[in-house]
Amino acid sequence: MGEGKKRRSGEPLRENNDQKRRKEDDPPSPELDPDALNNTLDDAEMQMVNQGGHKIKKIILENFMCHRKLELELGDRITFITGKNGSGKSATMNALTAVFGGRQSDTGKKGSVMGWIRKGPGGQNSKATIKITISNEGPTPYKLEVYGSDITFERVITKNSSSYFLTGAMSRREKVSASHIKLIANFFKIQATNPFTVMTQETIKNFMKSNPKKLYEHFSRGTSIEELKSSYHEMRDLWQGMAKKEQKRRADLDNFKQGRKDAKTLLAQCEKKRKAEEREKELDSLEKWTSVPPIQAQFKKAQKRIKDYTKVVDSFEQKIKDKKAEIESETVEGLEREMQRVMDESEEYRVVIKKVVSEKKLYESRRDKDNAAAQDLEDSVTRATRKMNANKKALNAFKKDPQVEKQAKLEEAREQTRARTEEYKRELAEIEPKLLEAKRELENFKDNVNSAETEVQRNKAQYERFIDEKNEIKRRSSAKENTFGAFAKEVSEAISKQRWDYRPVGPIGDHVNMDERYQQYAGIVEKMLGNMLMGYIVYSESDKATLNRIISQFYRNNKPQIYKQDFVRESFRQKPSFREVAHSDYPSALKALKINDVGVENLVISWSHLNAFLLCDNEQTAQDIVQSEAQNPGGKRYSVIMTTYGGEFKYRGGISGRSQLLPAKYLTEVHDFKSAIEQNEKDLDYAKRQYNSFLVDKQKWRKKAEEKSSLISSRTNRKMVLRQKVDEGLKRDQDFDRQLREIIVGADSRTQHLMTEIAHSQQEIDDVNLELENLRERMAYELKTIEEKIAAVKEEEKKLEECEARYQELNRKETTQKKTMKNLKVELKELMNKKKEAQVKLSEWTEKSETIKKDLEECVRIAEGHCERPQNPLTKDQLKDEREKIVRDLKIRMDSSDRQYEDYKKHVEQMELDYRKKKEIIRARINACGKLESAVNIRLKEVRHLVAETATTVSRHFKDICRINKYEGEAKIEPEKFDDTGNSTGPGSIVINMSKIVGEQEIDIEAVSQMSKKGNTATLSGGERSISTVILLIAIWYGTTSPFRCIDEFDVFMDANHKHMATRILCTYASDNPNSQVIFLTPQGLSDNQATLRKEFGDIFQFLRMKDPTRAQQD
Repeated sequence: MGEGKKRRSGEPLRENNDQKRRKEDDPPSPELDPDALNNTLDDAEMQMVNQGGHKIKKIILENFMCHRKLELELGDRITFITGKNGSGKSATMNALTAVFGGRQSDTGKKGSVMGWIRKGPGGQNSKATIKITISNEGPTPYKLEVYGSDITFERVITKNSSSYFLTGAMSRREKVSASHIKLIANFFKIQATNPFTVMTQETIKNFMKSNPKKLYEHFSRGTSIEELKSSYHEMRDLWQGMAKKEQKRRADLDNFKQGRKDAKTLLAQCEKKRKAEEREKELDSLEKWTSVPPIQAQFKKAQKRIKDYTKVVDSFEQKIKDKKAEIESETVEGLEREMQRVMDESEEYRVVIKKVVSEKKLYESRRDKDNAAAQDLEDSVTRATRKMNANKKALNAFKKDPQVEKQAKLEEAREQTRARTEEYKRELAEIEPKLLEAKRELENFKDNVNSAETEVQRNKAQYERFIDEKNEIKRRSSAKENTFGAFAKEVSEAISKQRWDYRPVGPIGDHVNMDERYQQYAGIVEKMLGNMLMGYIVYSESDKATLNRIISQFYRNNKPQIYKQDFVRESFRQKPSFREVAHSDYPSALKALKINDVGVENLVISWSHLNAFLLCDNEQTAQDIVQSEAQNPGGKRYSVIMTTYGGEFKYRGGISGRSQLLPAKYLTEVHDFKSAIEQNEKDLDYAKRQYNSFLVDKQKWRKKAEEKSSLISSRTNRKMVLRQKVDEGLKRDQDFDRQLREIIVGADSRTQHLMTEIAHSQQEIDDVNLELENLRERMAYELKTIEEKIAAVKEEEKKLEECEARYQELNRKETTQKKTMKNLKVELKELMNKKKEAQVKLSEWTEKSETIKKDLEECVRIAEGHCERPQNPLTKDQLKDEREKIVRDLKIRMDSSDRQYEDYKKHVEQMELDYRKKKEIIRARINACGKLESAVNIRLKEVRHLVAETATTVSRHFKDICRINKYEGEAKIEPEKFDDTGNSTGPGSIVINMSKIVGEQEIDIEAVSQMSKKGNTATLSGGERSISTVILLIAIWYGTTSPFRCIDEFDVFMDANHKHMATRILCTYASDNPNSQVIFLTPQGLSDNQATLRKEFGDIFQFLRMKDPTRAQQD
């Protein structure tokens, strides 16, 4: 906090004159619990606090003022405390102020807190005790798990100090600080020092006789605006003082910074001189090495040339390899296969096109015949129609005959029936091709379903196969014996049961293992050994026959091999054919194995020639060994070199001389099935996805087939209905013919003849039209079919053209490739010549490098006789320059001893540490000061808005309460003026205007206001002033928050009528605000009896009466 006396943590800021009252207030107390300071509440929590639950349950006073011992239990809602003057009613209100840290001045009286201690017969008592029990229930209890449902606040006042205690329903009595008590009071929203929370006689008296300015002062204190404004100004003074102190500290830090810089300068000079002295001693020793760098530079130059030419040779070697690979890749086999595939595809397209062309020619020939037949049928219809019309004209003479009229009607009905029948026939003819088309589509859908079913079954089988493979891999990994055959364990057990003279060694894999140092080569060696690890070894032919018989019991196919081998007891490694490995860092395949049986070792070596294989880690090492072996005068020692890269193995050498990748397998106890399991999981996932995909396709095509089947069924039913209707129409037509024939029989022979001719002509026309319609429908269907095929053939013709174009492109590519092959061979020959020239240069520089190396070794030997070899030897010029560089540093006049250097170093480190600490402290203080300044300025600017809102709220409640109680009144609150810095620029005022409403009359408030001359409560009548005081008090209560309210002798200046009205107004407030506890102190008794109040407001009252005073404090 800066210099001077520090403010205690959690203590509120005070003015200078308040510091003098600390002794009479409370003694210094320990720091608060950090958790107790976290009382910041959001809006929702504030609303919950305002709902109440923290009401006074009990008051206990001992030796406090006039009470030797007093205990009161208050009601939850309204409590009336009555008694004569001097009975100690006001002491209960003073106790509420005192127990929460209040002073005598807060009750409107002068003196210190020691004045509250009761004076007995023998003088003043030693101490006074106040205990207030408050409920800790409701929505927001304070540390309910610690204190429980009740908290008792206790203050003990002695002649020299005050002490505070807390006792919970679930905790023991503990001593706390005054700031802790005030913290909990703030949490409960208790404002014990607020004159409108605990309203004393003096406060009521001044309130009733106040002018507008005094009323505003009461309003400002009652709504805590004055307290809030004072706190903001105290905070502003605080950060301004902090800012001045920080400016002084920053100046001190600059001076300290200069001192730190001077200390660093001294340390740097000391280090410079010490390094110069050390360097001088070092140069004296290095002087003999000045002749080494020139020779060394020549040697490096030679080595660089060797390295460059080696890279050139290697680059030519790589280019030759790449060129050979390019020549091998430029083969015509792939092009020939591609060309053959294109030709086959083109032939398929030609066959399809040829087939459609032949069908088109057949259709065209049949179309000509059908057109001729249709023309003949149309001519027949024309002739029959002319003949029928001529016969009809001959019958016109018989129109007036009734039989003729009847005949005409029958003919008309027959024509209508025939028209409907023709309509049904046309619809039937249209359904037929649609039905055929739907059947073809249904067949296609069924084919797709069958195809999808086939793919589903295939993928399902593949998935099950992968499952079997996975189980097989897990089975193989479960036992070591399975590595050497599916029935290796069973065969071994069967062999052990036999009683042979010469027991076989058998399974070979049981006796072959990898050395722990060469586990990375396991895959290579197993690939070389092949299936031999699954074999068995025996001693004699009889044992071989016996083992064959046992193996036949287990194996049907893929039987393991049986090898006959003499059991030589001396080690194979002692034979002359064995050669020790020249490269000790890289083993041979034989060295990498650990074989625990001589017979197996002989068999493995003689079978695979393992000692001729060298195992390496990488490609570069293999190339170096190959090159060194080629330069070895004794010839190449190793025919094959094997290299490995992680999980893949590369085989160099061998018969073909080309590199090929070999898959890594498993050898005896170094099995690793992880990669196989991972690959199997990928295959399983792919097979499952394919299976699900084809299963979805199958369901889709099956659904389409079912829909098409439903459509075919509906059209088939419609076809049957139409045929039935056509048959019915033909039957009715026959009935009409029969009736017409009966009519014709009764007519004359001429009429009969004409009618018969007309009927025959009509029948002929109908038959020919039906035949013509069927012919045209068949021709339309064939035309549609051939057009669809021709459209499909066009796509095939496009694909055929693409195939022919691709074939021409492949032809050109083949010609180009032959030319490229010829050029590549020429380039390969040139590269080999350049490589040979680079190898000659490499040999020359190698010889020159050896000569320079001998000279350098001799020079170094001479120099080493004087001192050790430096990492970078200096030349003479460099040595001279180094000596000149340190001359100035050696002339520095200061003590450079080890002790003095350590003193400088420690001093600099300490100053650096102090500087950083001071700088961090100043930065933190400046940040805190800035944040405090910003917060205070914002709050000071918002004070005017807070005052205006509070004034509006109080005025509104004043007016509403007046109207409820048959008064027309208003409280005009003119808020105090503030500038942007929160300073007051003008006082505020409150003007009260009231008038009684008689009947339904309306009161003009403005007129009442104009009639007022003084503008304060003194202009009102005594009753109006009392009532207005009570109403303004309640309006201010609405603008503040407190769990309880206390009023001392509010009715002392009222007559019975106004006392009755004031009591009802206060009780109405208490009744409407069940979360607020109200305590009334009155010396005159109640104007309304208890039964009347309970009847009107309910059972919410507690009535207490104090004992009559003895007019002395001694008792």
